Amino acid sequence: MRLNIFNLFRSRRDVTVPDEVALDPRLAQYTQRFKDPKWNEFLTHVPPYERGRKYEVGEVVKLKNNTACLIELKADGNPGLTFLPHNMVDFDQWLQTVDMRRTHQLFMTAKWPDQKDARFKEKLQDLLVGLGMQPTGKDKIDPRACYNDSGNVTLKYYQRIVSTYIVYGPYRGVLINHSMGSGKTLSAISAIDNFIAFNKIEQDTKNHSKQVNATTGLPLSGKALREGPNCFVVLPPKASLEQNFRSELVKLPSRIHDQIVKALVGKADAQATANRIINRSVTILSYVSIANRLKSNKLTLENSLIILDEAHNFLEPPPQFRAAYKYLSERIRKTESCKIMLMTGTPIYKSVADLTRLLNLLKRESDRQFPETEDEFFQKYFSPGADGRPRIDRQKFTSDIQGYISTYDAEGDLSLFAKKVSMQPIITPTTPDHFSKWAESKRKENVRYGFKESVSVDELVISKNPKFKNKVSGYYKSSSQTDNTPLSFRTSGKWPAKFHALADHLETTPKEKAFVYSRHVAQGANAIGEYLEKERGWVRMSNNTQDHGTNPPRQYSTLSRELAELKTKKLSPEALLSAKKSIVDRHIRKGDKGFVVVNKATTQREISYAKDLFNDTDFNVDGRLCLAFIADESFSEGLSLLNTLHVHLLDPTYTLQAFKQVVARAVRNCSHRQLKWPWTVKIWRYLATGAEGQPMTDADLMAYSDASQHVLQQVIDCVAEASIESGFKHIHASVKPKITLWRKFMMLFSRRKPALPIGTPV
Repeated sequence: MRLNIFNLFRSRRDVTVPDEVALDPRLAQYTQRFKDPKWNEFLTHVPPYERGRKYEVGEVVKLKNNTACLIELKADGNPGLTFLPHNMVDFDQWLQTVDMRRTHQLFMTAKWPDQKDARFKEKLQDLLVGLGMQPTGKDKIDPRACYNDSGNVTLKYYQRIVSTYIVYGPYRGVLINHSMGSGKTLSAISAIDNFIAFNKIEQDTKNHSKQVNATTGLPLSGKALREGPNCFVVLPPKASLEQNFRSELVKLPSRIHDQIVKALVGKADAQATANRIINRSVTILSYVSIANRLKSNKLTLENSLIILDEAHNFLEPPPQFRAAYKYLSERIRKTESCKIMLMTGTPIYKSVADLTRLLNLLKRESDRQFPETEDEFFQKYFSPGADGRPRIDRQKFTSDIQGYISTYDAEGDLSLFAKKVSMQPIITPTTPDHFSKWAESKRKENVRYGFKESVSVDELVISKNPKFKNKVSGYYKSSSQTDNTPLSFRTSGKWPAKFHALADHLETTPKEKAFVYSRHVAQGANAIGEYLEKERGWVRMSNNTQDHGTNPPRQYSTLSRELAELKTKKLSPEALLSAKKSIVDRHIRKGDKGFVVVNKATTQREISYAKDLFNDTDFNVDGRLCLAFIADESFSEGLSLLNTLHVHLLDPTYTLQAFKQVVARAVRNCSHRQLKWPWTVKIWRYLATGAEGQPMTDADLMAYSDASQHVLQQVIDCVAEASIESGFKHIHASVKPKITLWRKFMMLFSRRKPALPIGTPV
């Protein structure tokens, strides 16, 4: 017996301890003492193992020789004692290993509900609360939230839910419909972290094969495990997006982050080292690249985690990439065993059927599909209401999509986001000449669409006319431009009342930065720039041939270029600030008002110059260098502006979602932290009318947006109700988690955050 026990506790692998060995009194002969005092202190808190007591999976107990064991499931499905001796040398590493393994056991043995269960949401929430993943109940606004420079990043409850649900639940995938600034990237990194941990533990554990299949739906063969986890992060084809994701992997807490920090000690080639570590666990590709590699059989999606960022790109990909997106979509649906995360803030891009088209990516090719077209969607889920307007079958639609979507709106948190206030629309009458030119433009446009002379808003909403619903030239694009200003006015120096009103508001608040948006280029963003420069004496800070057409500017400032060049020099922070001040003082005169114009044809370099100048936190918090950032519709997403207090929409968007996207450029997570809290962003909209108040295209588009929202809002409400987090704030916010013994261990001894949050009841 002595030899067996001795060999048992000198083993170099995990060992399941028989009950008779754990309780044998002779085990005390081999009592362990440790040089690290944390070991001995830790073990004084661990309860001794007792025969006959019912233990839960994940509990830690102490044997008679003063060593700790973890309660884990054995191959037969019964709990047993597992000894982890190979990490005894490093207490902190051992503690993290045990924490990871016990968390894995808790998630693996959780009773995940079936998506078709009528009580799916209720059962899921009970399970998640049992795992300590409910909100904290702290609904108070914290004015200091954006000023915490400790560098500690912790997962929010909805991020923990998503990453656990996708890796450990028996579900193929989930659509992450989280708002701007809610931390979708951190959710993705957390899922990658869980997936890596899952595979590592399953490699080290003998009892994985049948249990893993039953719990996760992933038939992970021994070969797949030996090859390691396949994590694919798929991004739109922009080089900057890959670099941004790699930077987040380096910064945010995860096992990859820990490996990078450890490896970088004493290393000069930090970026190359970090990339090598990242590439061992994650493959980062563009949508087009992964499609090409799949087509040439250079990789497989089987047994993998696939994270698709900006997934709404599947809905309307650029024409040159359409075939690649279609092929990738088909390959994903044909993949039998994979986990899929679709990440987007705009799952409904143009049509209500956009949502179900995306959800079909989460289904296998052999599964019953959701409607792919708007006609199919309406036929399945809508019927005429008492007022004759379409009414959704809420119960049917919610039941069908439950378990497929995670929804979270962080923008209502005034601790992190500025309050948004919509001002009364500003009415700007046009001259008879302007109105006449607009009327002719509208008449021609109706003819091109095949509409009669007068079309009601309700008719437009239900219209399936492809010319009208064309994103590039539809939705009254031509007459909306003329609504702003006829092209002949711009070339002859005539300026409409709308432009005067906009400039008046900008100049009323000379120390409050503004984002000016127009759907249009020549008769929108570019025209505003020309007007401010030629009629109001503003200084053009952007220098490119695409922001002024055939009318070259009187002057432009080289300030943004000089500041950008300064960044390439190796200077201390103090020297850099001093050099910036010298350049600024040389360029900026008292009373100057600067602006930049960017549009779809602007070069990436000029966009970078403009953005960096506007967002400069040393000299432009109050708009001293650049007061207005003017952009066309190509910048309704993918742009983050700092310390912006006004959003001006020169012309209306034709959907509420597009309106929200525009405003979100100026209202980001902690984007106003250089300003005194609380923050308020005012939203201004401009509507042109006839001289006697006759409605023009501006009013038509606003009415169309409102009418379309009647249908869209019903779908949005159902999505919120079907979300896997739905109801948490109302049901569980007041639940106070029990602090368990293991949580106390982690609070006392761990240098890192535990895998499960402090206060996990289990």
